[in-house]
Amino acid sequence: MSYKVAIQLNIIRMKHSFFILFILSLILFSCKKEGVDFTITKSLDTSSSVITRHGAYMNYNMDTDSVYSIAAYTAKAYGAFLIIDSSSKIVDHGHCWSSVTQVPIVLNDNATHLGAHTEEEPFKFTSIISGLEKTTDYYIRSYVITEKDTGYNPKIIKFTTTDPHNFWSETAKFPAISREDAVSFSINKKGYIGIGNDGGNLQLDMWEYDPEEDSWTQISGFPGGKRKGAIAFVIGVKAYVGLGSNGRDEKNDIWEYSQVTKLWKPKAEYAGFPVTNAVAFTANQKGYVGLGEYKGVERADFYEYDPDAKDDPNDPNDILGKWRQVTRLGDNDLYARKNAVTFTANGRIFVGLGEQDGTYFDDIWEFSAPKFVEELGQWSRKGDFTGTARANAVGFGIDWLTEDLETIKEGFVGLGNDETTLYMDFWRYNPNSDEWTKARNFEGGIRTMAISFAIGARGFIGTGFDGTKKFSDIWIFTP
Repeated sequence: MSYKVAIQLNIIRMKHSFFILFILSLILFSCKKEGVDFTITKSLDTSSSVITRHGAYMNYNMDTDSVYSIAAYTAKAYGAFLIIDSSSKIVDHGHCWSSVTQVPIVLNDNATHLGAHTEEEPFKFTSIISGLEKTTDYYIRSYVITEKDTGYNPKIIKFTTTDPHNFWSETAKFPAISREDAVSFSINKKGYIGIGNDGGNLQLDMWEYDPEEDSWTQISGFPGGKRKGAIAFVIGVKAYVGLGSNGRDEKNDIWEYSQVTKLWKPKAEYAGFPVTNAVAFTANQKGYVGLGEYKGVERADFYEYDPDAKDDPNDPNDILGKWRQVTRLGDNDLYARKNAVTFTANGRIFVGLGEQDGTYFDDIWEFSAPKFVEELGQWSRKGDFTGTARANAVGFGIDWLTEDLETIKEGFVGLGNDETTLYMDFWRYNPNSDEWTKARNFEGGIRTMAISFAIGARGFIGTGFDGTKKFSDIWIFTP
């Protein structure tokens, strides 16, 4: 072999060696940066496993991963794990997702980066998933990145975003016992549910819902005692709750709840007959209550509550507020009823539906509230509800933006029952055209004696009864 040939062979061998080293370095770098699923080495129970990869030990609860609050463009994902050895520090954690691959990874796909974690104890985390496309399938899983490798929860979850208009999504369940005939209201982006009938017992507990956290917190129980069929209206940061039945007698007490102090205070008793299954609403910083049933007889009368009114303007202890009678529904006792529905739309108040002695109504009335003390308010008949006549429906009003940034202000009514049928249909009302159009059916199924409230551009419906069982689920409607 010539000296020249020998040199060429050596050069070829060196290139080959460098190539092999280059490939090996890429593999090592890739493994360092993006590992595979943690290896299960010991099963602890049905929901947890000890997992390890390259010296990183963790007890990862695979069954706790979940996706919730799924909307058209956003969702929330939950994860949790327990560190049982600190041999490899966690430098980042979160969730990764994709609509292209069913096995998402951090480097190639979308991900939240929630940062390092140093505590050697169980911890839970929530990722806000944004930038999604409507009506699209996604695959998501949680991950941890240690100093030595990246590991994933073997549980990959599939979820589908919703249509941005006219859709329902289920949110965190009401955490207390399932019930019907409860009371509900909203104050400053928080929703409230309480009291009601669980089928065997009446309740007095009250709960606050935070839609930002999708969580419930129990507040002070209703001091007026257990009851069903109560009313509530809100003025500023205070709610007024009362009336209803304790199972024996109708009540006429009114209690004020302050969102600021978290305290209840008694207020002036309702000036009308003690009634159950009445309606209530707010206009011009005053509360209005009317209709309902007393001793088996339906009522048509309405009363106005002024929390600032006093018998003696100079008496600092006169803080109960005052009631006065205003115009009856339709200004006629023929329109007396119980279990009616009320809603707002474009700042206007509407009342309708309900039942009187086995007859079900489909009429809708608008109330023009008094602006001066000498006025008593006026009722005007509007276009009839397009759905079937019924009682125990739910209603709310919300303002929302179209994709063209046009503001739409509508009322929504649905669910309820007549003598033989429970309903799940849902309808939208345009107060400007006085027209009803069909919305998407309630996806929680047939339901009566449910609750409803509105927060921002979304309506909330939940609890209630389907003729067989009580519910604790809560659903969000986005128009």
